[in-house]
Amino acid sequence: MAALIQGFRNIGTIAFRKDLDFAKEFRFILYQKILVFIITVSLAFWLRDYRAMVLGMLAQSIIEQILRYRMHSYRPRVSTNGMREIWGFSQWLLISRIGMVLNEKSGQLISGRTVGSELLGVYHIGVELGTIFIYEIVMPVRSALFPNLSRLQGQADFSNRAVEIIGLLVLLCIPVGVGLHIVAYPVVELVLGEHWLAASPVLSWMALFGVVVGMNLSLDIVLLVKKRANLSARKAWLEVCVLIPVLVYVSRDGDIEKIAMARFTIAALFIPLMIYYTSASLNISVRTTYGVLWRPLIAG
Repeated sequence: MAALIQGFRNIGTIAFRKDLDFAKEFRFILYQKILVFIITVSLAFWLRDYRAMVLGMLAQSIIEQILRYRMHSYRPRVSTNGMREIWGFSQWLLISRIGMVLNEKSGQLISGRTVGSELLGVYHIGVELGTIFIYEIVMPVRSALFPNLSRLQGQADFSNRAVEIIGLLVLLCIPVGVGLHIVAYPVVELVLGEHWLAASPVLSWMALFGVVVGMNLSLDIVLLVKKRANLSARKAWLEVCVLIPVLVYVSRDGDIEKIAMARFTIAALFIPLMIYYTSASLNISVRTTYGVLWRPLIAG
């Protein structure tokens, strides 16, 4: 139901980012967060079971649509104008995102048949805690940077600026992920309590995985700006082809820490390929791209 409601969203709010109107973008996100928090917590006190979370997710979709139509005058309608031009880019973007989702969810899908529901829940909690900070940092910054990078494309120093932005994003990701990796046990004990300590090894490895995800998302934004979504799709599906057999193998004994380790290792192995694709799209040497990455990596 939530997905169906989201299918009717008003895309006019994208203009907030395109026009660099971040004040409206901030209010749009803030209103959502506050209203959903109030509704979900109220439902939790009233129902006192999992239904509060489900209804909260449904409420989030409804609130988002109301805000989209209230905050922007654009009204979507059926049209085929520009469909060929849009599809030429978006088909690769769609393929790329399907590959990314498979990469992201394959651990839960594959391990679910061997580890049982209890350990799967522990694994899921470790994954969510380990990556939430990276997503909360990188995704909002990506949203703000995309229109800016698009406008800078015609400038002579675009490649240098793009590389500097990649370095800045990586500089934000590494301390968060490495720091969380180090303090995984006390974080789980403080946030979730002693009965969730089994999630600590997963959280520890997934925090490092979050660093790799942040690096990948930072590099990916350049590919999208340069209209090279086909390269992003190629990397995502190559990773899927390697990851799934590895996860099937390591999940046989039901050790969720091994699954998390494998997830991090495979993701890290594909970062050099992403760096190569990004460098080629910017017409710069791979060494130049590594030049903004090695310092924060060594520091981490």
